[in-house]
Amino acid sequence: MNLNKFKNLDYKKKIIYLSLVFAVAALSTVYMIIKPTLMKIKEERANIVTQKIELEKRLSNEKNMASLSSKIRKIKPQIDRLSSVYINQGRQLEFITTLEGIASENKVAQSLNLNFDSLSNDPNYNIIPLEISVSGTYANVLNYLISLETMNYYINITNWQFSPGGAIVSEISVLETNKQSAPGSGAPYTLRLTANTYWK
Repeated sequence: MNLNKFKNLDYKKKIIYLSLVFAVAALSTVYMIIKPTLMKIKEERANIVTQKIELEKRLSNEKNMASLSSKIRKIKPQIDRLSSVYINQGRQLEFITTLEGIASENKVAQSLNLNFDSLSNDPNYNIIPLEISVSGTYANVLNYLISLETMNYYINITNWQFSPGGAIVSEISVLETNKQSAPGSGAPYTLRLTANTYWK
């Protein structure tokens, strides 16, 4: 704009014109200064929200870790007890001796077959099949079975047969026979068990 024209304008128009120029200059300044500041504020706000979320996650993880640590301390004795039910590798003789001691204590004849050739592929433990055949009086065979069940080792019986003499007696008829009258103490009975043993 030509300054001569500006000088020729009356006083009111000059004030309006200068006010408009100052307003545009002020708005431009505000736009140039405040807009980047607002953008920075938005970025900082986004960073703060992100950090808050991360801190909440960390706090939650720490609470979970503390809770898990507390739970682990509580169940540690049970874990030790659970791992004691496994039979230790290399202590086969001790396990067989324990079974022979139970047979001797209950006055029964026992034959064992541990199949060490068929090991499971589980990295934590091995399952080794066990076959037990026991013969003796009715009471002695049942006492042997009770002693076997109360051993410290975990033995999972998968199949069993109980026979007086040479005949196989089912589970139900054994229970019914026991309720009616105890079999003769001198008659021989045979118990055949198929089971899984767990070795570590």
